[in-house]
Amino acid sequence: MTQSSTAAQAPIRPADLLAEARGYYHEARRILATTHVVDHIIYADPDVTREAAAMAFLAALKAIDGYALARRFVRAPIAIEEYQEVVSVMPYPLGRIVQVRLGVVYQNLNMLAYQAGGVEVEMIKSGFRRAREIIDAIELHLQGQRVTGV
Repeated sequence: MTQSSTAAQAPIRPADLLAEARGYYHEARRILATTHVVDHIIYADPDVTREAAAMAFLAALKAIDGYALARRFVRAPIAIEEYQEVVSVMPYPLGRIVQVRLGVVYQNLNMLAYQAGGVEVEMIKSGFRRAREIIDAIELHLQGQRVTGV
Protein backbone atom coordinates (compact mmCIF):
# COMPACT_ATOMS: atom_id res chain seq x y z
CA MET A 1 0.00 0.00 0.00
CA THR A 2 1.37 3.46 -0.89
CA GLN A 3 1.03 6.70 1.02
CA SER A 4 -1.62 9.10 -0.14
CA SER A 5 -0.33 12.18 -1.90
CA THR A 6 -2.89 14.19 0.04
CA ALA A 7 -1.29 13.47 3.40
CA ALA A 8 -1.53 16.46 5.72
CA GLN A 9 1.56 18.59 5.97
CA ALA A 10 2.87 19.58 9.36
CA PRO A 11 1.93 23.17 10.23
CA ILE A 12 4.61 25.79 9.70
CA ARG A 13 6.15 26.95 12.96
CA PRO A 14 7.85 30.30 13.65
CA ALA A 15 11.12 28.43 14.19
CA ASP A 16 10.79 27.00 10.66
CA LEU A 17 10.48 30.50 9.21
CA LEU A 18 13.46 31.72 11.20
CA ALA A 19 15.51 28.76 9.98
CA GLU A 20 14.42 29.62 6.45
CA ALA A 21 15.43 33.25 7.04
CA ARG A 22 18.88 32.13 8.17
CA GLY A 23 19.14 29.88 5.12
CA TYR A 24 18.26 32.78 2.82
CA TYR A 25 20.81 34.97 4.57
CA HIS A 26 23.62 32.41 4.24
CA GLU A 27 22.72 31.80 0.60
CA ALA A 28 22.85 35.55 -0.04
CA ARG A 29 26.33 35.69 1.47
CA ARG A 30 27.40 32.73 -0.65
CA ILE A 31 26.08 34.42 -3.81
CA LEU A 32 27.76 37.72 -2.97
CA ALA A 33 31.08 35.92 -2.43
CA THR A 34 31.05 34.86 -6.10
CA THR A 35 31.87 38.39 -7.27
CA HIS A 36 35.05 40.24 -6.42
CA VAL A 37 35.53 43.72 -5.03
CA VAL A 38 37.16 46.39 -7.19
CA ASP A 39 39.49 48.78 -5.33
CA HIS A 40 37.75 48.04 -2.00
CA ILE A 41 34.82 50.16 -3.23
CA ILE A 42 32.42 48.31 -5.54
CA TYR A 43 31.35 44.78 -6.36
CA ALA A 44 32.39 43.84 -9.89
CA ASP A 45 29.23 42.05 -11.00
CA PRO A 46 26.00 44.02 -10.58
CA ASP A 47 23.82 41.01 -11.47
CA VAL A 48 25.33 38.90 -8.70
CA THR A 49 25.11 41.81 -6.30
CA ARG A 50 21.44 42.37 -7.20
CA GLU A 51 20.60 38.69 -6.61
CA ALA A 52 22.42 38.57 -3.27
CA ALA A 53 20.78 41.82 -2.09
CA ALA A 54 17.31 40.51 -2.94
CA MET A 55 17.99 37.27 -1.07
CA ALA A 56 19.23 39.10 2.05
CA PHE A 57 16.22 41.43 1.96
CA LEU A 58 13.91 38.42 1.79
CA ALA A 59 15.74 36.87 4.74
CA ALA A 60 14.83 39.85 6.92
CA LEU A 61 11.21 39.72 5.75
CA LYS A 62 11.03 35.98 6.42
CA ALA A 63 12.12 36.60 10.03
CA ILE A 64 9.29 39.13 10.41
CA ASP A 65 6.94 36.49 8.95
CA GLY A 66 8.08 34.21 11.77
CA TYR A 67 7.20 36.85 14.34
CA ALA A 68 3.80 37.44 12.70
CA LEU A 69 3.06 33.70 12.79
CA ALA A 70 4.11 33.44 16.44
CA ARG A 71 1.81 36.32 17.34
CA ARG A 72 -1.04 34.79 15.35
CA PHE A 73 -1.51 37.53 12.79
CA VAL A 74 -4.40 36.69 10.47
CA ARG A 75 -2.09 36.50 7.45
CA ALA A 76 1.52 37.07 6.55
CA PRO A 77 2.41 40.58 5.40
CA ILE A 78 2.88 41.11 1.67
CA ALA A 79 3.83 44.75 1.04
CA ILE A 80 6.56 46.65 2.88
CA GLU A 81 3.85 48.78 4.52
CA GLU A 82 2.31 45.63 5.98
CA TYR A 83 5.70 44.54 7.31
CA GLN A 84 6.06 47.98 8.90
CA GLU A 85 2.63 47.53 10.52
CA VAL A 86 3.75 44.21 12.06
CA VAL A 87 6.92 45.90 13.33
CA SER A 88 4.87 48.78 14.79
CA VAL A 89 3.09 46.41 17.20
CA MET A 90 6.24 44.62 18.36
CA PRO A 91 7.04 45.26 22.03
CA TYR A 92 9.81 47.64 23.02
CA PRO A 93 12.79 47.33 22.48
CA LEU A 94 12.28 44.69 19.75
CA GLY A 95 10.03 46.95 17.69
CA ARG A 96 12.49 49.82 17.77
CA ILE A 97 15.43 47.56 16.90
CA VAL A 98 13.62 45.99 13.95
CA GLN A 99 12.07 49.26 12.75
CA VAL A 100 15.39 51.09 12.40
CA ARG A 101 17.15 48.12 10.82
CA LEU A 102 14.30 47.36 8.42
CA GLY A 103 14.59 50.91 7.07
CA VAL A 104 18.27 50.35 6.29
CA VAL A 105 17.64 46.90 4.80
CA TYR A 106 14.82 48.22 2.62
CA GLN A 107 16.81 51.21 1.38
CA ASN A 108 20.23 49.62 0.94
CA LEU A 109 19.32 46.16 -0.29
CA ASN A 110 15.94 46.55 -1.99
CA MET A 111 15.85 50.09 -3.35
CA LEU A 112 19.52 50.83 -4.01
CA ALA A 113 21.14 47.45 -4.68
CA TYR A 114 18.26 45.44 -6.16
CA GLN A 115 16.11 48.02 -7.91
CA ALA A 116 18.76 50.60 -8.84
CA GLY A 117 21.66 48.17 -9.34
CA GLY A 118 23.91 49.77 -6.72
CA VAL A 119 27.19 47.96 -6.10
CA GLU A 120 28.92 50.01 -3.38
CA VAL A 121 30.49 47.62 -0.88
CA GLU A 122 29.81 49.47 2.38
CA MET A 123 26.17 50.10 1.47
CA ILE A 124 25.59 46.42 0.79
CA LYS A 125 27.57 45.24 3.82
CA SER A 126 25.51 47.56 6.01
CA GLY A 127 22.27 46.15 4.60
CA PHE A 128 23.49 42.58 5.15
CA ARG A 129 24.56 43.36 8.72
CA ARG A 130 21.17 44.90 9.55
CA ALA A 131 19.29 41.96 7.98
CA ARG A 132 21.22 39.58 10.23
CA GLU A 133 20.47 41.76 13.25
CA ILE A 134 16.73 41.61 12.47
CA ILE A 135 16.86 37.82 12.32
CA ASP A 136 18.89 37.60 15.53
CA ALA A 137 16.63 40.01 17.46
CA ILE A 138 13.41 38.26 16.48
CA GLU A 139 14.88 34.86 17.24
CA LEU A 140 16.04 35.97 20.70
CA HIS A 141 12.63 37.50 21.42
CA LEU A 142 10.73 34.39 20.37
CA GLN A 143 13.04 32.28 22.56
CA GLY A 144 12.07 34.47 25.52
CA GLN A 145 15.49 36.07 25.82
CA ARG A 146 16.06 39.75 26.41
CA VAL A 147 16.69 41.72 23.25
CA THR A 148 19.08 44.65 23.47
CA GLY A 149 20.94 46.58 20.76
CA VAL A 150 21.89 43.24 19.11
